[in-house]
Amino acid sequence: MTAVYVYTIRHNILLLKPEYLQIPKSAPVNQRKILTLEDIKRLFDDRIESFWYIHYVHFLLITGLRPGQAAGIRTDEDIQNDTLKIKRSINNIGKITDGKNTNALRSQYLPEIAQKIIADQRQLLKQNSIISP
Repeated sequence: MTAVYVYTIRHNILLLKPEYLQIPKSAPVNQRKILTLEDIKRLFDDRIESFWYIHYVHFLLITGLRPGQAAGIRTDEDIQNDTLKIKRSINNIGKITDGKNTNALRSQYLPEIAQKIIADQRQLLKQNSIISP
């Protein structure tokens, strides 16, 4: 609800502030299921059938980036040698943003395996005649 209220302010939509909004104590809390070590090993197993976004999934696991941050990478300007500069994020409606918070914009080391994943993705795109930044 707070996100809706902030959206209305940014877009000049009149809405009363939900000052007394409370989440009931009986409201269900969703539990997140994290990947186990076995799940991760299975994702990197060469014997499994690959799918179009396998390099994206591998890159997220290796770097710890949020999906929108990885989607916002422009390899031609954001990667220099073994350093990745995270400058932008793409949200779920395709809008380019500065990221979730001020800590989202940063530089980080790209290990050799992450660099190989990027090379594999470039090769996949090339094989399918796709030009993408």
